[in-house]
Amino acid sequence: MKLNSIYIFLFVGTIALVYISKKYISGGNEFFGVAENLNREINLEYPAQIKKLAVTLSQNVKKGDLLAVVYRTDLPMKFNMIDYSIQELNSKNSFEIQLLKGEIGKIEAEKKILTTAYNEKIKQLELEGNMQKTLMNTIIIIDVKKGENEFLKQKMLGAQNQYHEELKLIETKLMNFQNELKKMSKPIEAQIRKLEGERELLKKQEADLNIYAPQDGIISELVVQNEQKIDAYKVLMKIYDVRPNIVTTYITESNVTSLVPKKEYTIMSIHNKNYQIQGKLIGQSTRITLIPERLRKVPEMKLWGREIQLQISSDNNFLQGEKVKVVLR
Repeated sequence: MKLNSIYIFLFVGTIALVYISKKYISGGNEFFGVAENLNREINLEYPAQIKKLAVTLSQNVKKGDLLAVVYRTDLPMKFNMIDYSIQELNSKNSFEIQLLKGEIGKIEAEKKILTTAYNEKIKQLELEGNMQKTLMNTIIIIDVKKGENEFLKQKMLGAQNQYHEELKLIETKLMNFQNELKKMSKPIEAQIRKLEGERELLKKQEADLNIYAPQDGIISELVVQNEQKIDAYKVLMKIYDVRPNIVTTYITESNVTSLVPKKEYTIMSIHNKNYQIQGKLIGQSTRITLIPERLRKVPEMKLWGREIQLQISSDNNFLQGEKVKVVLR
């Protein structure tokens, strides 16, 4: 019986120990985190050649410090493309203007032909009238003479009306073409002005370009070397802040629902128990993942949780990558 009691005691003790261990490992409201911030990548939106690197790896830089001097290698091709486009637009404009002027010339010729034909017809009718007048002067029949005059007048009036109607149509067509000619060059001229503006901007970059530090920090990675040619958007170097501004930690599933967005939580130094600051909850992952070994209370025991980020002021005493304690109260 005594042996059985020992087994029972060991069994109960083991269960209790496992329960207490699990509670210690995954329970509570204190978790380990890492104070850090993401590296800021320095890149260019165009291909270039490094003429001079002004910094070295691990160097401290201030905002506005010279990082590198580069030369845009795509400028000659850019200039050629712009010049070719301007030349094409000018050729297109000249060709379309000549076509339109040709149409206007045809209409003006049509107008002259119409006017000449009308004048000839009027002269013919006037000549016909004079001949009839001479003939009628030798005839005594007054009624016949009067009727002939009226008929001639009607023919002249009909010719005049027809002429004015046809002339009106031609002049309307001519005016439309002339207006189109006036407007034709404006869109192309606007495109040419835009291209010339782009060329002027590029000319300002024809000389060597200076790249300056966008923030205070440390050169954490130097990817390129002097005289190296790089593609557009290729990373030249990376900078991180001297002090971290983000704390990343992992909380167990039982604490997920207790998080409050934008709420401030306590961040404590592991090495200095008296140093602590506040961090605001700014982000949390949407899935449960394996907690990194460094952030587990018992590194040998696998544990799953949800990643969260808290923002802290850059004016802090933490080192980059320093392990800290996050208290969720």
